[in-house]
Amino acid sequence: MLPKKPEYNDPFNPDDLTFTEEQCDAYFPDLWKDIDRSVKYYTKNPFTKEYLESSCDDGQWTHARVAIYNNRLYLKKFTPSTGTFTRPLAALALLHQSIITSREPLPNIEFCMGFDDWGMRGKFSLDRRDDQDDVWLMPDYGFLSWPEHVGTYLDVRMKIEAIEKATPWEEKVPKLFWRGSMKVGTADRESMVQVARGHTWNDIKGVDWSNPTTAVAIADHCKWKFQGFAEGNTYSGRLRYLQNCKTVIITHPPRWIQHWTHLYNADWNSPDQNIVYVPKATGNGKGVLVHDGDKEYFDRTWERLPDVMDALLKDDDKAHRIAENQWNYFRNRYVSPASAACYWRKAIKGFGKVQKYTVDLSGQETSYESFMLLGMRDGKGHNRRSNLNSSDIDRKALELPRNHTRLLP
Repeated sequence: MLPKKPEYNDPFNPDDLTFTEEQCDAYFPDLWKDIDRSVKYYTKNPFTKEYLESSCDDGQWTHARVAIYNNRLYLKKFTPSTGTFTRPLAALALLHQSIITSREPLPNIEFCMGFDDWGMRGKFSLDRRDDQDDVWLMPDYGFLSWPEHVGTYLDVRMKIEAIEKATPWEEKVPKLFWRGSMKVGTADRESMVQVARGHTWNDIKGVDWSNPTTAVAIADHCKWKFQGFAEGNTYSGRLRYLQNCKTVIITHPPRWIQHWTHLYNADWNSPDQNIVYVPKATGNGKGVLVHDGDKEYFDRTWERLPDVMDALLKDDDKAHRIAENQWNYFRNRYVSPASAACYWRKAIKGFGKVQKYTVDLSGQETSYESFMLLGMRDGKGHNRRSNLNSSDIDRKALELPRNHTRLLP
């Protein structure tokens, strides 16, 4: 008898990284939208070796050039940069993890990865604007670990699960919560803070990094019913963590797209709603004064936030249903570790469909395993440990005291 074909509603382990493509398609059928978009774009705009060279040598700060060959990961170039800390290493580790857990052969491909906050032409990137059709999206490094602020993803998920078991919906704080830096994403965050000010449901505050008591650990965010979600320099890295909670995220349509943000359902009339958008402002209101670098202007993005909070507080059953939808749809499925591994393998196969060159190893590339232990090879075939000890990576930022509470920027 043939084995049963996997189906969407089959029980599965969201931490299992070894699903086949057939299982991935069954368990995460709506996850591939951005891969399909990229394949379509590069079917019309061939991804040639010349294009690879130009996209990899674009002068951007932090990137890696990698090859996947016989289901193994190799590095041809690695460029760390000030301020990225462990981000490049975590992103590479997540890719490697997705490759070595594959039970099926993957195509031999070569591409570049960008680790900065914005999408880069031809590279696998953390996010993109809607008009950046030439960007491939990859899962965020935080799906593996963000040690500077949060810790490993699996540990955070376990901590959140414990808090959710100890804090039923009726015992959660019925306020809109946010803690974070006011030095990134300044305009969006200033707008949210100002609009919420003075309301009884407001628990939104900036963090004073000289006073750690003003911050709240990410798992403890789940003790509030409502979460304000403002973007950062581009996207905000806290999203996937908040979607692990039984809480209601209140935000606006994303200005920066990540590989799963198309799965938002903000339809107020849908029984499957899993997020809430603040409606667009109407009329001739002035808005609040915000700052973006040296610029200042009036913004109305969050103007109708009070209307949203009033509606949710009046209908607690609806708010609870949205929170449960988020838990079931995102935590238990689309932001699970399994989903990230499936996405990477599907993206690798998608890239293989449009790559117009063959991959050959010269012998000067560095296997991922050697890279993590010894750093990159130099031009003479020797390993250089200095790649990982470079002063470009601020190691002092990673030296956390034993009692350190992991926080978000």
